[in-house]
Amino acid sequence: MITGSSIATLVVFILSIGFVIYPVTIPRRGRFPGFSINLTTAPIIAILILWAAQCIDPTVIRTGFVGTDGVKPYNIIILFFSLAYMAITLDITGILQAAAYWVSNQGGSHGWKLYFYFYVLLTLVSILIGNDPVILSGTAFLVYYTKVAELNPTSWLMAEFAAANTASMVLFVGNPTNVRLSLIFYCRSQM
Repeated sequence: MITGSSIATLVVFILSIGFVIYPVTIPRRGRFPGFSINLTTAPIIAILILWAAQCIDPTVIRTGFVGTDGVKPYNIIILFFSLAYMAITLDITGILQAAAYWVSNQGGSHGWKLYFYFYVLLTLVSILIGNDPVILSGTAFLVYYTKVAELNPTSWLMAEFAAANTASMVLFVGNPTNVRLSLIFYCRSQM
């Protein structure tokens, strides 16, 4: 049922996405820096506006953090932060940059061969360890690789996302969300 509350929620949601994509800085006078509405502030402001307008109540906000019925969103966030930390650590060590130079030197001028091998590699690794680690570390690798080889990164990124997300569906452990949902459905079926 469409209500004023649901329309307001949709409008605030779309506005917050807009501010995430196109951040805005509100200048301040004096010595204080401007206030930015961006990826970190727009969702919080949206939640506060919806709460103040009574479109959502505090229990919905609490459930969004703590979870309900065995689903705990903070576990997935902790997993993503851990994976991001590992990808950043790999990036800082220079391993990804060295791998990009090595792949570029090995491939030579055979672009289609490199593309094919890259796709097959991502597919196999995604089947084994899932899509999130592959995308987090593979994107940093592609940044270095496309810069070294002077390539347009769009097709390489599309290949990475397609290979990682498709191949991770082979096993239910390929995606953390699938693992959580499978465990919940299994536990409920045993009751």
